[in-house]
Amino acid sequence: MDNTLYSIQNGVLSINEGTNQIPDGKGFPGNMSINKVILPEGLESIGYDAFRYCKNLESIEFPSSLKYINHNAFNGCEKLSRVVFPAGLEKIGAFAFQDCKQLEEIIIPDSVTEIMGGAFQGCCKLAKVSIGCGVKRIQRSTFKDCKSLSRDEIKGSDDLFIDFSAFL
Repeated sequence: MDNTLYSIQNGVLSINEGTNQIPDGKGFPGNMSINKVILPEGLESIGYDAFRYCKNLESIEFPSSLKYINHNAFNGCEKLSRVVFPAGLEKIGAFAFQDCKQLEEIIIPDSVTEIMGGAFQGCCKLAKVSIGCGVKRIQRSTFKDCKSLSRDEIKGSDDLFIDFSAFL
């Protein structure tokens, strides 16, 4: 990503105002100096692999304008412990939060219509999930290897379809 669009100081990555997307494959994959990310209002999309393997990333502030978190965006962010999804979010991509081993709870807002396969796979401390009424299907492997999670902790709409292999 063009370094005029962001700054990193003391482990905090700030994306500049006016940025509406982090392009696919153009983020900060593997950057070990980032421990917090602040995204600007107006950002609508986080591209694939944007923060993949940022192993020291602990927290992220999503703007209310965010609509899409694409596949592998936060895959392997082992220290990421808390995620608050904005009310306007529509899609969580495949393997987006795979292997975020410190993540304990997620609340998916009503605006989300799609959670792709493997989105939270390997989040071994994930114990509580609340799914908004907009989600109609939880795809395969979405919660695979989430050893602290039981199906009894999944809350969602009455017509929510959970793929038989969502937990396998």
